[in-house]
Amino acid sequence: MVTPVSVLDPTVRRWWALFDQAPAALGAVERWESGPAVFTDTQPGCIEEFHPNPTLELCLAGTIRVEKPDRRCDLGPGQALIIQPVVWHRVAPIRADSLRFALGFIPEGMNLYFHARDRSWSGTVPAQLCRPLLDAAAATADPATRRSTVADLLRALLAEPVELFHYPPALWRMVELIWTRARLGLTVDEMLAASGLSRTHAYRLFTRSYGMPPKAALTVYRLQLAEGLLALGLPVGEVARRAGFPHPDALRRAWRARGGATPGRQRALPPPAPS
Repeated sequence: MVTPVSVLDPTVRRWWALFDQAPAALGAVERWESGPAVFTDTQPGCIEEFHPNPTLELCLAGTIRVEKPDRRCDLGPGQALIIQPVVWHRVAPIRADSLRFALGFIPEGMNLYFHARDRSWSGTVPAQLCRPLLDAAAATADPATRRSTVADLLRALLAEPVELFHYPPALWRMVELIWTRARLGLTVDEMLAASGLSRTHAYRLFTRSYGMPPKAALTVYRLQLAEGLLALGLPVGEVARRAGFPHPDALRRAWRARGGATPGRQRALPPPAPS
């Protein structure tokens, strides 16, 4: 089970005070939109990620280093970075004096993630409350508009009741595998084994905490990756391979099962206009 974090915890109060100041203290907001190149090296302590939705990285204290295969960015206090879908990236190990805030998506909503060197906490808010603002910030090429939109997003998050949670390491090991290995043919058996728990215990923990069973979570994630890759104009066969489907027909079946156009038809559709 996820464990609620007490608001009486002095570290929580300090972190939340920094986050409360973030809209007013917000500086430059950079945007990364090229992908999906992959890393050719490995860095100990770094988790490489490849998301189907835009994500936000914000430095609340110290320095946060974010890298992609052709670039790196050192964020100082108040500086932020929006990472567009299907951009392969990683965050360097957090320094002792630093605090990272990240915003992304899980099935039950938007995931708020506070990450220090020795502690991390998460929370969720409904995605529909803030997703349009993040999409708008990711879509605009104007730095001033992007900054003001991210500030509005942070204010909207601060206006929502958020309960922070400690997530068990076993759960995070499974979730991180989805982020890093879904495109490489990750199986449910491999996910459950990585938890270090019995298969039954791991299955129940994941389903209860993540909001859906492991197989459904993998399929949803791969379909979201496929949607982002199709938007780049890649052929269906290449999309299936990069999204972790064993062959194009597996992608087509999963796509039809959720309804809507075929992947080929989706690739032919024009991209949505920026908000």
